[in-house]
Amino acid sequence: EALLFAFGSIMDEEDEIIIPEPFYANYNGFSTASSVKVVPVISKIEDNFALPPIEEFEKLITPKTKAILICNPGNP
Repeated sequence: EALLFAFGSIMDEEDEIIIPEPFYANYNGFSTASSVKVVPVISKIEDNFALPPIEEFEKLITPKTKAILICNPGNP
């Protein structure tokens, strides 16, 4: 619930949040409820699902980006 309230507090409709994928499935529900678009940055099994390099995050940042969600483990 805290993340749902955070989404609603810091983001407006059509804003974007970058989240490393795979991620906790409820993040999609939170974003839908807040009318926010999830922009996934893909982590790979070959890299043991480690976070991608910062450059991969930077490529996804747009004027609509309001947050980057890093949660470890991915299922709070």
